[in-house]
Amino acid sequence: MKNSNEKLVHDFYQALEGYDFLTLKSLCSSDFVFYSQIDNPIHGVDGFIASETATLDGFRGFSMKPEV
Repeated sequence: MKNSNEKLVHDFYQALEGYDFLTLKSLCSSDFVFYSQIDNPIHGVDGFIASETATLDGFRGFSMKPEV
């Protein structure tokens, strides 16, 4: 990893893919807002987890590898 930002992104996706929600929560700020593809803001990491888990449950083993 080149810098702390790249590590943060890597750790975020690794936690999401691994359903490691405690780590995911520790990586997000208290004012975290997620914008889905339909530009509907989801406030808070718990809302994000609920939204993304519904999608990920259908694709177990799917991997998202960010390019840095």
